[in-house]
Amino acid sequence: IEDDAASDFGAKLRDHETTKAVAKARREGWEEAVRCAVKAGDNPPPMPVEAVAPDDPVRPRLRVADVTTEKLAALASALPRGLLIVRDELPGWLGSFDRYGGGGSDRAFAIEMFGGRPYTIDRVKSAEPIHIRHLSVGVIGGVQPDKLAVITDGPDDGLASRLLWAWPEKLPYFRLCHEVANDDAAEAALSRISRLAQGTDENGFPHPIRLR
Repeated sequence: IEDDAASDFGAKLRDHETTKAVAKARREGWEEAVRCAVKAGDNPPPMPVEAVAPDDPVRPRLRVADVTTEKLAALASALPRGLLIVRDELPGWLGSFDRYGGGGSDRAFAIEMFGGRPYTIDRVKSAEPIHIRHLSVGVIGGVQPDKLAVITDGPDDGLASRLLWAWPEKLPYFRLCHEVANDDAAEAALSRISRLAQGTDENGFPHPIRLR
């Protein structure tokens, strides 16, 4: 599904590089015009819109695995359809929280991912804030019983209750499986959902639609 969605990404990237080069040339021309105007004592010309470099495009994504919270926020901001974190070992994801400092902000961000509400991140090192119109990131993975404490211990901040817990029944006996699993129906359903047109809000920005 990701490959299909990104089939024309190479062409978009080349168009972007052309637009960025044009913006750089127009900015250099504008800066030269400003210098000439200042030397002549004239009013400097305003910077043209075409001189502003566009944001880099983001390849369409459906899922991520080993990702930092800051990178996940940037992806969520650029990909309004939402994302899915897939980790075979969920304690590995939880254990990476605030690895580089943050005082619990990574875990708080994970809790906010559940609501699909607007979310803005401001950092000193970033001139512009990361604004996510609908923070919607799902998580799927596994955890051994002995490692449940990573999720459930400590003050109840709501993270554990946001997970839909499931576990297999104990098998009464062991037998080999001779059948090949068929995921065609699931793949077709996910592919269909991923192609659904998004709604728009009153300002023309992508807006999620609700599916029963």
